[in-house]
Amino acid sequence: MNKRIRNLFILGLLCIFMILGLTACGEDGIKVSSTNALARKLASDSAVKINVSKDMILDEPIVINGEKEIVGSGKIVAAIEDSEELYMITVADGGKLTIGGSVKIDASGLMGAVHVQKGGSAIVKGKAVVKNASIVAANALVEGSLEVQGGNLKAAKGHNVINKNTTTISGGKVTGSGEKYAGIYNEGTLSQTGGKVSEAYNNISNMKGS
Repeated sequence: MNKRIRNLFILGLLCIFMILGLTACGEDGIKVSSTNALARKLASDSAVKINVSKDMILDEPIVINGEKEIVGSGKIVAAIEDSEELYMITVADGGKLTIGGSVKIDASGLMGAVHVQKGGSAIVKGKAVVKNASIVAANALVEGSLEVQGGNLKAAKGHNVINKNTTTISGGKVTGSGEKYAGIYNEGTLSQTGGKVSEAYNNISNMKGS
């Protein structure tokens, strides 16, 4: 009887995962199989590591609360019309977002990619890619803090990174910008101990601080 109850319990958990769009959970994080499941996990207040293993279409912006890490080899692609000044992902006050693995955040030229609000923080590492921000936004708008430890922020149509507070580059790449725009448009505190800022119209435009 106990074995039967245990098996029914396991079966019930598997059904719950399927309903929520979650396929597995382990050291590699919770694997999500739908955009709705991804949005729910990112918007929750709890600390979650999310494995994105396939391409997903994001049709509305997401606000990050709590601590989130996105890993995997899939792509999160923006498909939000008339949204050039908006951002795919906003990290709220008290939130923390780590983008790692080889996951790609692709703004599709329609909007900005990541907005880190005051009191929020973001890390880009591994082989992650953040790209294709619209001309009036950026791959990263930093009003909190950004650490580029690895990966590549690239192919922005305007400024690649707009730093209004604190950005630290210890690895990875910030590659390219739109014509007459900057790889890093700096209005705050910028520290570079490694990594590479290159191939932009102006690699770094320092407006304030150093």
